[in-house]
Amino acid sequence: MKKFLKFIIMHSMIIFTIFSFSPGNTLAAMTKQEIDIASSPEKILFDINNFKPGDWSNRTLTIHNNGNREFKYITSVKYLDGSEEYFNELLIKVSDRNKVIYEGKLKDLNKLSPRILAKNTTEQLIFQVSVPWELGNEFQGIGCRVEFIFFAEDSESGTVPTAGGLLPTTATNIFNFIAAGGALIVTGIMMQLYFSKRKRKAEQNYVNLD
Repeated sequence: MKKFLKFIIMHSMIIFTIFSFSPGNTLAAMTKQEIDIASSPEKILFDINNFKPGDWSNRTLTIHNNGNREFKYITSVKYLDGSEEYFNELLIKVSDRNKVIYEGKLKDLNKLSPRILAKNTTEQLIFQVSVPWELGNEFQGIGCRVEFIFFAEDSESGTVPTAGGLLPTTATNIFNFIAAGGALIVTGIMMQLYFSKRKRKAEQNYVNLD
């Protein structure tokens, strides 16, 4: 029993080591020291109801580079729920302190060019969301929920999202998940076989005692 448990523990440690230190995941281990992107506010940027054609609203978002080296960051928007037709019609204008850096459909915000942010600095972006004048009254009283995600990009290691964001899937990461998952499944099967064998042995001993 002790030998078997020792094997299971060692096997699990090997799996965890492979998963944690493989090239596709190296950035996760060094995130706190080198690449550290955050935004404020972190969660809700727009919380507005009863928009009608022609209405608009501004919000200021601060991007923080809390790490110790410069990075490029990219912006992504994701439709979550509500009226997707309404989402496809919304307009957005994004500005920094000097100029407009994007103006167009909210759904196309992913086309915003990467921006460079020096270490231990911040940048303020102004987001203006508006409802086109030409939309009919059928769009009144409806809404949608979207998510803004900001990824810090490092040319050598990949990308890291802000809190609440999801790391883009890469072929390397998929392989790591498959490898780790497969190894854990094998470990589980071995444990099941071991305990099944013990159970059968105990039942046999019980029969012999009778």
